[in-house]
Amino acid sequence: MDYFDVAKNIEKQGVAYFQELSAKAPDKALAGIFDFLAQEEQLHYDLFDALQKNTTLPDVNITSNFADAKAGFEKLAAEFALPATLEDYEEAYRKALGLEQRSIELYTGQLQTVTEAAHKNTLQTIIDHEKRHAKTIEGLLEFVRRPKAWLENAEWNHFDSY
Repeated sequence: MDYFDVAKNIEKQGVAYFQELSAKAPDKALAGIFDFLAQEEQLHYDLFDALQKNTTLPDVNITSNFADAKAGFEKLAAEFALPATLEDYEEAYRKALGLEQRSIELYTGQLQTVTEAAHKNTLQTIIDHEKRHAKTIEGLLEFVRRPKAWLENAEWNHFDSY
């Protein structure tokens, strides 16, 4: 199995996991964010496939996609109802973050060995995407942790120091 097969397998796992999270999401805005991440992972798969087959690379236009994700976060923040099983969501997001971080590490390591400029540029673009995905997922983690952290902190912050 060569590097491209490994990378494509990682991206395929990412697509499947984000689709699973989307299907289980209790809110349309949240499902939309996971759908966006699944589409991005599919784009990465397509890029690696094109590099492996030495064919024309698909167009990489992420500006509108990230605008859609931002709009999804804003809608989610406005309408969010705290789920009863917050820890379940937090664990799912941690796993998704781990997938993204694993991709970043693998692709960054591979970047050092790539010699062809077009491949290097494409790989750097994918690394940049994965870093944005990690930030998006970190935002989701913060979003679901915030009420719990606030309750824990607010419970004690009104007492005077002795």
